[in-house]
This record gives sequence, structure tokens and C-alpha cells, in this order.
Amino acid sequence: KMLEELRQATATGGQVVLRSRGVDDEWMQQIAEAMIKGGKEVYSVDLSSNKVSTLGCKWLAIGVWESRHLTRLNLGNNAIDREGLDALSDGLCCNKTLTELRLNSLRFGEHAG
Repeated sequence: KMLEELRQATATGGQVVLRSRGVDDEWMQQIAEAMIKGGKEVYSVDLSSNKVSTLGCKWLAIGVWESRHLTRLNLGNNAIDREGLDALSDGLCCNKTLTELRLNSLRFGEHAG
């Protein structure tokens, strides 16, 4: 069901809301690929309160790098460490559209899953 929601959101454009859905690093690869390959552009992604960690941020960084319409990204309440944030910042360096990034309540030192 989550994959179908992701496909629909990337096909029609708009926002992807996957808050508290158990999204882990494996899902992050699919989300990043959908952000890159989606027919319409996604402008908002909410991945708060999931199981995203360093590897997931590395995948997401690729999607953020390639995105030309993303304006909002919420990764709050995930187990993202310094390495994950560094990877994400690499993706953000070439993104000219993001205006809102939420990283509240990150669980440093915890394992995502």
C-alpha cells in the first residue's frame, strides 16, 4: 500500500506523506528513485517518525540532489547521525528549491530498526 501511495504521489505531483509508516533505509532507496523518475514533481516529503538512519539519508541525498521542485522535507524523529546529515547536506548543496527542512527530535546514537 505504501508503494502505491508513493507511485501515485510522484505520478500526480504534490506531496508525499509517509509519517509514522515504518519507512526504513530500504524504503528510502525506493523513495529516492521515485523522486528522480516520477513523472510529475514532488514538492513536499514528510518522512517524520520513521526508521530512517544514515544509509537512508544517503539514498535521500540523491533524490534531493536531482529534485527540481522539492520545497519541504521533514525528517524529524528519525535515527539520523552526523554521517547521515553530512550525506544529506551533500544532496542539498545543489538543490535550489528547498525552503523548509525539519530535523527536530533526531535520535542520535540510536539504531533505526
